[in-house]
Amino acid sequence: MNGVAVIGSGIAGTLAALHLHDLRPDLDITVFSKGALGDGASSLAQGGIALPRLDIDGDLEQHVHDTIAAGRGLNDEAVVREIISEAPRLVATLEHYGIRFDREDDGYHYSREGGHHIARVIHATDATGATIMQQLHAQLRGCANITVAEHSAITQIRPSSDVHGPVHDGRWTLDAGRWTTIILAMGGSGQRYRYTSNPPGATGDALLIAEHLGLPVRDLEW
Repeated sequence: MNGVAVIGSGIAGTLAALHLHDLRPDLDITVFSKGALGDGASSLAQGGIALPRLDIDGDLEQHVHDTIAAGRGLNDEAVVREIISEAPRLVATLEHYGIRFDREDDGYHYSREGGHHIARVIHATDATGATIMQQLHAQLRGCANITVAEHSAITQIRPSSDVHGPVHDGRWTLDAGRWTTIILAMGGSGQRYRYTSNPPGATGDALLIAEHLGLPVRDLEW
């Protein structure tokens, strides 16, 4: 075994690798990117990040209510509540890694978007996703214990110890026996639908890999 494999180089995979680096700088970490760094959906996010206004009493509950209303009640309320509650901490994590969100004299510059009743959305310039990912990827490349394997599409994970390496055309079968931990952070599956604004790499690979390994999956309709 030779460390941790993070499959995916979007915001989830990149933050996972950076957090592991902070916790265990002795670990060997490899980040597998299906395309070049920055090719995924994270860099394309034009909007900002919505977080509850801690300066307004009761806004956490109002934010939860707005989100469930926008989802026409199909949301999992426990998941909605967890994501919204964690938003301020996660924004602080992004700032720790050098992201600078737009500010006014008294704090963040908030915008009102979508189904929000008040202004809750913060931005990093006019291209929030690209700005965030450029900075995170710069941090990633600066970590001596993190190797980035671009154009390495993982299509299968096998538990055997005799398969590892490129199969064909940049597609890899990963040998689970060579890693202490494998993290799947491979993005969504928008390209499996006829109409989508998702980038070409959003083909739901993580779900297929998980199913082949017998891991539980849920909410596949989304």
